This record gives sequence, C-alpha cells and structure tokens, in this order.
Amino acid sequence: MLEKPHDGWCHMQLFDVDIVLDADWDDDNPFDWLQACQVGVEKQLPATLIFKSEFREIVMIADDNHTKIWTDDGFDDNKSLLVYDNYNIEHLTEDIFMDINRDFDDWIKEWIVYGFQSSHRQYDDFMYKMSIQGQFFRETEQIEMRLKTALRKMESALLKRKWKRK
Repeated sequence: MLEKPHDGWCHMQLFDVDIVLDADWDDDNPFDWLQACQVGVEKQLPATLIFKSEFREIVMIADDNHTKIWTDDGFDDNKSLLVYDNYNIEHLTEDIFMDINRDFDDWIKEWIVYGFQSSHRQYDDFMYKMSIQGQFFRETEQIEMRLKTALRKMESALLKRKWKRK
C-alpha cells in the first residue's frame, strides 16, 4: 500500500487508487493514520484517514465490513466513491503497520530531513552539524520513540481485537 518515502513524497497504491502522497510532516500524517486505525480498532469505530498529494485528496473510511474511498482529482471537481467489501479496518491497519514498520528508518529520515527543509544531498552535512551540536541525536530519538509507540499501540489494539474474537 505505502512505499518507502523519498524526498517528501510517498507512493500509495490500493486497488484502483494510485497516488503519490505529499508526506506532509507538518500535519503529522503517519501518526494520524496510525492513531485513526488504533482508535477505530479499539473502539470498533470506523477509521477515517486523509491522504494528500499535490493535486488530489483521498479520504478513506474503513469499518468492520468494508472500506470506502472518496477521491477528488483537484482539477475539475471530478469526485468518485469507491467501495471495497473485502477490505476492512483490520486489513487497512495491518497494511499500514507493515508498510511503515518495514521502512521505519526511512520514515524517520524523511521526517528529519523534511522537517528541517533539507534535501537528501544535504543530509550528510545536516547530520554532521546536528551531531556536533548534540541536537540530532535528541531529535531523532524523540521521533523514533514517538513512531515506535504509535506503531506498538496500533499493533496491540489489533492483536487484542483478534484475540477477543476467538
């Protein structure tokens, strides 16, 4: 579903939806997606996730039975609603967890580079300067802990739900 983020962008493909997302770190997108899934799974409520690109916005609502994806292409008010009956909140939660967990270091690197408005070419210089000042380690550690915590909370909620169902 989510590919490895790179230069502030992340490719997402799910069924008929294929979009290059703006990894808008100012809006805490990865954390918002994880939290929405966690709360939805824990409280047995639909999870609503928003994915943005330069010209499009996608709203995904997943519940226990299906997933609805509302797309807006941003050009001529062309909107559509796609419904997938065999893809529910548990599937969505597992996919997001696996994708972010798989590329964990890249999400952290993107967050730091994008957050400080650097490019990947400047990343080595940036890391050197930040490590000298002692800030890089603290910033990286805080972001890593925040993302690890969000991933583990979501995973825990999903495992509890599956366990209760048995």
